Amino acid sequence: MSEKNLFSNALPLGAKKENNEIADINREDILETLLKDGNLTRDIIIREAEIIGVTAERLGARLLSKAGLRTSLADYIKQIEKDVSQNELFRRDAIFSFLEKIQQKPEKVEEEIKLVGFPEIPKKTIIKQPEEEPQPVVIPQKEVLTPEAPILESVQPILESPVEFERPPLPKIWAEPEQVPAPISTPESILPTKLIEHIPQPERKNWWEVKREAEVMAIEDLDGDMKKFEKHIRSLGVAEKDAAGKWQWTGDDKKLVFLGDILGDRCMDGVEITSNIGDLAKQAEQQGGQVDFLCGNHDMDLIRFLCGDGSDNYAEKNADLLTGQNIGIWELAQFDPDHDSELKKVALFVRSFSEDDVTFDKFRQDQQWLWKKLYDKMPEILANMRNSQEGRMVLEDICNIKVAVVHDDILFCHTDPTIKMIVDLTRDGNINQRVSEINRIVQENLRRTLFQNEKLDDNFRRIEETYFNAHNRKYFVEQESFENLAEDLLVKVMEYLYENNAINFNQDAKEDFDENGFKGLKWENWTVNYLFRQLDSIDINKSVIERGIDEWKRENGLSGDYIDDVIEILRVIGEKMPKVFDNNEKWHTEFKKLNELTELIAEKIKNVNPVEDDIVKVRNSGINAIIHGHSPATNRYYDKNDLLIVSPHVTFSGGSNKGIGVSIIKKNGKIKVGGKDFHQ
Repeated sequence: MSEKNLFSNALPLGAKKENNEIADINREDILETLLKDGNLTRDIIIREAEIIGVTAERLGARLLSKAGLRTSLADYIKQIEKDVSQNELFRRDAIFSFLEKIQQKPEKVEEEIKLVGFPEIPKKTIIKQPEEEPQPVVIPQKEVLTPEAPILESVQPILESPVEFERPPLPKIWAEPEQVPAPISTPESILPTKLIEHIPQPERKNWWEVKREAEVMAIEDLDGDMKKFEKHIRSLGVAEKDAAGKWQWTGDDKKLVFLGDILGDRCMDGVEITSNIGDLAKQAEQQGGQVDFLCGNHDMDLIRFLCGDGSDNYAEKNADLLTGQNIGIWELAQFDPDHDSELKKVALFVRSFSEDDVTFDKFRQDQQWLWKKLYDKMPEILANMRNSQEGRMVLEDICNIKVAVVHDDILFCHTDPTIKMIVDLTRDGNINQRVSEINRIVQENLRRTLFQNEKLDDNFRRIEETYFNAHNRKYFVEQESFENLAEDLLVKVMEYLYENNAINFNQDAKEDFDENGFKGLKWENWTVNYLFRQLDSIDINKSVIERGIDEWKRENGLSGDYIDDVIEILRVIGEKMPKVFDNNEKWHTEFKKLNELTELIAEKIKNVNPVEDDIVKVRNSGINAIIHGHSPATNRYYDKNDLLIVSPHVTFSGGSNKGIGVSIIKKNGKIKVGGKDFHQ
């Protein structure tokens, strides 16, 4: 039977038939039928895997497992391992080879499938009227709790800086309807076009009502430190080293999430850890488990550096920040194709930093030249990684990285969940669906960029700014998050005014903007570096200001009238600040007034857009807890209104040292983070 004929009578999911019935066909049911009939080809699996949003390897293994052939597949792989040198595509090719082999004997497939009860494709399904949704629960006043004891200090110095890398100008998060970029096209498929990945519809439940199939665990930011990796893996009991020193998954069907910041961080083991995670993910999948690597802001810094995604002087300009926060990027030097590479020698030198402060100081003296040398070498390094077995495996592992993941009623992400993140995640009322879309966009972009030299697209840029921003350190339920929103509003207005020639600076500021761009700056940069020192004039153009406010409201899903408040701040900046700049006392008086006006805007935003509304959206999407990585700005967690937000970085008085740095969600829904129990 041809592929086309097999589906000639199939209707897309949701297509209406007579008597108010629909065809209820699942993609994997159809693929299983192809396997049963001996028609499942390599190309079909690859195309369908792209649509479903999983690797071809995972989809193939899942189909074979459903058909009762997992043991046979494992035996086949073990047999050919003796004859074939493994590389990054070994397991996928082995699965394809096994599929081709067994489909040469349809009678065997038929026989084994019957033993496990191969599912029949249902012809028709009667439409059931949906049950009436319950009214949202009234949310009491929120509360942010502070742990009883301060967080334990890391043995490594905290070098996090509020200064961001220079970034290319970012496009708007939201645009006018006619300006919204077209979504990334989905690969063509031989399956009905309406059939999409099976993602559970959101259903609000209390945490104790959620059915959980397995324990779920999460590990804090590893900072590229192998000692942390080994400590947490062993403490969770999900993997052990074999006699050859290779990590073996022992977690059965458990789920494990690495919360990011593994590559390009402060230590030099990120590549090895990433390789270990990739191996464990493959092994866990065979046992019904799952291992995910979430992308952190440091991981994204390495990716952007590797792709050459910056200006010509990117490395020199950011050398101090790179040395302090991203020294792990030097791991990439190992892939320099030059056998006598000076960069490889520098990378070995860099590894000694933690043991000898003198070497660190010596590196800093030449850091601009050294970072430029490494950055300029990236095109050759990336090309060599594509063509070498080890390098290609690293690229494949990076392409499997995710932004977020949902297990049961728990959302896992890297940074603190900000208002902008929650607006994006809940915009269609289905966090599960949005997480799947985000991960697909990021993985497709990474594959096209790392393997085909294509540029990261606008969809990727928007996701990067929303989810990988190092400044994401305020929960959407906290007062400080509204103060950040107020500052973002003022920044947006400044960008609009400058674009429309309604604000003028001196020549130095103009040259700075021409060279480095003016978008993406923080409000502090605008005030201290430009508005207070280099401002010539401001034209308070109300229509331009309103357009800036409207875009800001669309980006953040907010409402309210802020035009008069913004104009008052612009008047203080334009009329009073320049006059008192040389008078320290008067300047501080006006500066204090400026901050008070900004706080009033923050309070108005909060009153018009209650936090409780966002909490309801999150819970209506089936989420009862958010577990995140990222070094917290303050040692706190949120446990109120039936929503938990917490990071494994936080430790608690009376907590067990054994639990520091990890979180465990039991099958009964109870959560242990840093030795403290939640959902009791």
